[in-house]
Amino acid sequence: MSIEITAIVLLAAALHAGWNALIKISGDRVAVMAFVTLAGSLISLPFLLFVESPDPASWPLLALTILLHTGYHFFLPVAYDHGDLGAQRWASRQRRQPECDLRVPFDR
Repeated sequence: MSIEITAIVLLAAALHAGWNALIKISGDRVAVMAFVTLAGSLISLPFLLFVESPDPASWPLLALTILLHTGYHFFLPVAYDHGDLGAQRWASRQRRQPECDLRVPFDR
């Protein structure tokens, strides 16, 4: 792997750990997650100019993916209210995405 790719991977890991820590220490975790998600979306938006639009046949699957990912981004901070960052992050990754989205509010 080239040094540039290694640097990008390490930067991505640092950013990912950073926003998880920011969410954990903030007062309103859902609002901070919403802000981080919105900021990431706004930063990514200009790059849409350089890629092709997806095939219209894939739009329903794209919409479902966005819906599930939005649910994940909502329920992860809720899970942090009920447990440690490391434990909840591990638990969310061990479950299938839809199951995680549906079960987290009831894990008390």
